[in-house]
Amino acid sequence: VVAMDQRNAGRSRAPLTAGDGWPVYTADHLALLDHLGIERCHVLGGCIGSSYCLGLAEAAPERVAAAVLQNPIGHYENRDAFYEMFDGWAGALREEGRDLDDATATAFRAAMYSTDFVFNVSRGFVRSCPTPLLVLAGDDLYHPAPISDEIAELAPNVELVRKWKEAEAVGAAVTRVRQFLIANTPHEALRSGAQRTRV
Repeated sequence: VVAMDQRNAGRSRAPLTAGDGWPVYTADHLALLDHLGIERCHVLGGCIGSSYCLGLAEAAPERVAAAVLQNPIGHYENRDAFYEMFDGWAGALREEGRDLDDATATAFRAAMYSTDFVFNVSRGFVRSCPTPLLVLAGDDLYHPAPISDEIAELAPNVELVRKWKEAEAVGAAVTRVRQFLIANTPHEALRSGAQRTRV
């Protein structure tokens, strides 16, 4: 399992520019796969990670065997909440002494959260997405249930799991994720004894 810090999260640091946004993160993800020599993999993303997964599937569909979208974020009567969250993150970076002026922060925020749907990709892409998707539905302000429902309605190869957070549902959800990833592991990888992703 490879778990990465996104740029400027966790222990990762990178310059902050007005040109930052979803394509920059996708380029990071592809660069990491290239660096590690990973040609094809499964991806699992929680919260904003769901949009990262969709962006990677759009940019390099041949490299994503399957994607698990846990608690997908999206725009549904909540734009101000995303702006406030971003502003809080930007403020925390400034308190650390990072160079982030107001104009750069405003441009970066707009690039991330001024669009629609899941912010990173269009409905048109999801409608034609060849990647098998497993959606663990969201149910709150940042992870609206209607966004999970819409992904499930649009995508041609998708399964939606509504109940997965409750204590009694966790075990079954973990089992379903494992089954989904194994079922979508390319046969040649299984035959060659390649390691399977463990969740």
